[in-house]
Amino acid sequence: MRLWRSVGSAEPAIREENVITITEAFYHELREHPVPIEREVVRALAHSAGALDFYMWLVWRSYGRSRPQRVPLFGDLGLITQVGCSDYRRPRDFARTVRRWLKTVSQLWPDCPAQITSDGAALTVRPARIIHNAL
Repeated sequence: MRLWRSVGSAEPAIREENVITITEAFYHELREHPVPIEREVVRALAHSAGALDFYMWLVWRSYGRSRPQRVPLFGDLGLITQVGCSDYRRPRDFARTVRRWLKTVSQLWPDCPAQITSDGAALTVRPARIIHNAL
């Protein structure tokens, strides 16, 4: 499946450049606990690494849960560290980016189970419904 390259792009000189090898244990973990990622959403977000990372995190965080969770945007356990975004010098810049990602993801996933809290300091993530067109 070509997620990271456009159809017209040239093939890599060495085919192994585009191969990821995982351990047997990791493969079994994926098979035993799949996360229902939608292929079309991944394709739509392929050129937006931050929004794609946020979407993958959100599906993983919401799927199979039984109750809502509150995820702070900042701090050691905050979203900023979970999605690897440490470059933001001002908290309001990261908060604005999360709002943008959430708007984008919500357009592609109408039942998106997340929203920013009224104080803007956290994300509330509800349990997600099963996605039918998952990878």
